[in-house]
Amino acid sequence: MNDNYIQEKMNNVNRDNLLKIISDNSDTEFGKKFDFSSINSIKEYMNRVPISDYTDYQNAVDEMFKGKKNVLTAYEIYDYAVTSGSAGKRKVFPVTYEALKRYGTHIDERLINLAKDKSSVRLLVSRILSYEDVEKKSPKLLSELYYGYQLENNLWPVEQFVGGKELNFLSRTDSDHLYIKLWLALSSPKIVTLEGIFLYDLLIFFNYMKGNWRIVISDMETGRISSSVKISERSKETLIKMIPSRERLDSLRREFERGYENIAKRIFPDIKLISGIGSLPAMTEEILLKRYTGDIPVSHFCYVSSECHIGVPDKDDSYDYRLLGGSAFFEFRPQDENEEKTLLPMDLTVGKNYELIITTFCGLYRYATGDIVTVTGFEDDSPLIRFKCRRDLMLNVGGEKVDELTLDSVMRDFKEKTNINLSGYLAKTDITQLPGRYEIIVCTDTVTKSNELPLLFDRLMIKYSRDYEDLRNMGSIGMPVIRLCNEEEYRRSRRHLGMDLGHLKPVHIAL
Repeated sequence: MNDNYIQEKMNNVNRDNLLKIISDNSDTEFGKKFDFSSINSIKEYMNRVPISDYTDYQNAVDEMFKGKKNVLTAYEIYDYAVTSGSAGKRKVFPVTYEALKRYGTHIDERLINLAKDKSSVRLLVSRILSYEDVEKKSPKLLSELYYGYQLENNLWPVEQFVGGKELNFLSRTDSDHLYIKLWLALSSPKIVTLEGIFLYDLLIFFNYMKGNWRIVISDMETGRISSSVKISERSKETLIKMIPSRERLDSLRREFERGYENIAKRIFPDIKLISGIGSLPAMTEEILLKRYTGDIPVSHFCYVSSECHIGVPDKDDSYDYRLLGGSAFFEFRPQDENEEKTLLPMDLTVGKNYELIITTFCGLYRYATGDIVTVTGFEDDSPLIRFKCRRDLMLNVGGEKVDELTLDSVMRDFKEKTNINLSGYLAKTDITQLPGRYEIIVCTDTVTKSNELPLLFDRLMIKYSRDYEDLRNMGSIGMPVIRLCNEEEYRRSRRHLGMDLGHLKPVHIAL
């Protein structure tokens, strides 16, 4: 295909999105402020509307949430999404019908096609609250809004999922949702896809399976669910109808007793794909997940934020995403350049890093997402982008600015050299004393104390960060603290740092 044609096509889609947003929202308070009705080109828009962040919208969103209309957007509001707080304070954004319509089923199409055979089923391990069960005046996770909209409009193939609507859209009383998901998994040998919102959700599921399969199989054999299991009566009644055959139960016991290496393929012989959001900074979870899933291909589901659906995977086992051209107007600001200059998608340079700037169908205009992406190539009518790190998620005591990717490399080596069964970690800076230092909170089932762990972490940081080494030698950074804790203590730490919501986003760095 002619390169000029590709460039023209992508840029035209991007331009058309912008002109539609401007035209449709010219009579909003925001549109009148910047005189949208007189803007006729991308250049005019960029010259007139400044790059923004959440602080520019917070008051307007508060007014909209109270019922005021035509503030940021003229599109009908479906509901409000809340961020997971990975960059600090949680943010609330409007989500419109127009945006949800444009997101469509792109992120799900490959998975739908894999389960076309009616004997095949899909398993979703993440906890999605039933939209009817969620308080209407309470902001929700985007996943709850997205799946709720999909279900209402018959776009979500609920018939493909083991457990159907009842056990995929759970109530608030279904707090032991992993028990439900494990029961569904063990009852269904024909599973072809294992899916989570995040790949970390799948890691949590397999860790739960490792520790609880005996309890679930025992309950299946007796036909009773213990009263200590915190799930609704409706869910209990549905599960009891899904007890597998004696032959299946005996087979499961044999496979679990053999160990957990490649267990997914052994208990789901038809499985074809693992799916969940993942990225290079979260590679530790993916490496740990491979113990259970082996060489089953991984689809990284989508590149999505509470503000917008951004991209879909280029192919399996790839961290590269193609832009969802219809979702927004996309701009890219070269990293480390604070000026207003931005580039359009087809003007990017392979190998360079950019901050993603979006104008959405939900009322955000030239919004700086804080996501730093690397351009890895071009495919059909889209650049391929790879998430690198959050602009404002860096550990920084004295100017070293260690990002997620560097820290994740350190923790992979840390796990390998210590043989600690590391299932997650958080990192923060402690500047309550001078010099400041790093504090690493490690989730593990092998909680032991060792004076060697801080020394090892320190050596690895020096290996991966020259700036860290220089500042350590200058005495500007102190010896790190390593704290090992069990899963419950780890969850308490996440909650304390504002990182705990319905499903688990693999946030590592806490400022």
